[in-house]
Amino acid sequence: MEQKKVEKKDGADCETPRGVVASAASGNRRSTGVGMVFIAAFLLLLLILERRRVFFGPLVLSDNDEMVCGVANVVTKEETHSFVDVTAAPVYFQGRVWRRGPQDVEFDWPCVSWSFDVHVTAAAAAASASVVGVSMDGGDNGFRVLVDGAPHRDILRTDALTRTYALARNLTAGVHRVEVVKETEAGITLSGLRVVRVRGVALSQGLTLVGRPARREQQRRLRIEFFGDSDTNGFGNLGSRAHWWSCFPNLSLYESCYHSYAHLLGRALDAEIHVEAWSGKGITRNAADFWTPTMPDYWRSTIATNTTRSSAGVPWDFSAFSPDLVVVYLGSNDFATPPHPSADTFVSRYVTMLNGMVASYAPSRPQVLLICGGHGAMDNDPCPLVQQALAAFSQSYDAARAHYVSLIDVVPYPDYYGCIEHRSVSGHATLAEYLLPKIKGILPSHLVQRPSNE
Repeated sequence: MEQKKVEKKDGADCETPRGVVASAASGNRRSTGVGMVFIAAFLLLLLILERRRVFFGPLVLSDNDEMVCGVANVVTKEETHSFVDVTAAPVYFQGRVWRRGPQDVEFDWPCVSWSFDVHVTAAAAAASASVVGVSMDGGDNGFRVLVDGAPHRDILRTDALTRTYALARNLTAGVHRVEVVKETEAGITLSGLRVVRVRGVALSQGLTLVGRPARREQQRRLRIEFFGDSDTNGFGNLGSRAHWWSCFPNLSLYESCYHSYAHLLGRALDAEIHVEAWSGKGITRNAADFWTPTMPDYWRSTIATNTTRSSAGVPWDFSAFSPDLVVVYLGSNDFATPPHPSADTFVSRYVTMLNGMVASYAPSRPQVLLICGGHGAMDNDPCPLVQQALAAFSQSYDAARAHYVSLIDVVPYPDYYGCIEHRSVSGHATLAEYLLPKIKGILPSHLVQRPSNE
């Protein structure tokens, strides 16, 4: 895959918003000098522990995406004609979110998205002055912006201040659907990623929000929940395997949940998806931060990181989303570094986790799909134990609703791998293509063989 070098334009700091003066005290938390060397060394140690494979090279990205130097297009007050609080607007969220109060919606899990429909008058379109913005504290995360289902701009990079960011400009007359997808995960070691707080939608003159027609229940969307680690959230998929060192200074720049197999499957199946995935997490122990908290500890979390006192301990309301299918892709991080868990411990904890997950949705009984494998011993060694866990789980659940798919060597290595031996965008696309017919075979035909109602 051809690579392209990233250059900073006009000496701009790729972590500082264009046209915005960042606070020297709080707006730029990046260390310099000796501190930067220490941080880089610490990151190197942690991620070698996670994947134990190393390569060196210059700062590059794959051809699948571009780095955006800073946050472009902060909307000015002069451009804003109307502002609608997010909780009062016809804005539709997908994923685990916390409606914190009358004006805020908070979240931090990857692939959480929100969308709304906006009407643009002919006059506003003719003037080429339409602006659609969102007011939020982006928490240093990256976001994919789509208009009418197609990527509309480069990845929106945010900082940890409340700003009104331009999502789209100069739209044509008519109704357009604007969607924003959180690309980054809840947290990567020393990345600085934080909770996102969305406050409202800003519109220029001649633009209004419009509601959507209700879906008939018999045509409701398929619902899938994904529970996993870096292999599910898209960690490293925007980077280059040949030049792994470029990933370390800014790990979140090389992560795209939109290009993960989970989101690709969601789009292919017209499914509503929830993704709870955190890099390095295991079932009995973690790859880098070892024993606690492990991924099962996050099952009931609305806000994964709990970085603010206000969001700590907010349990997820499982009645808000009842999936047709739960996909679990965990296990490799338990065996990343010694001491490895015993077979009995791993299987027992896996079964306990699965029983707790399906109990959360009772009396509904979702299909459960366990997937395992990749390239190398770390990815593949746990797979026989995952199959043992499935067999034990099936004894107390419905065997017809419990499934296993092996992913061993499904993705060509090394061609379809990116940063730190994680699959690239092409690798995730290969996974999605491989899993799609298997998932269709698991689910009822009326859920996977019908046109979209939106």
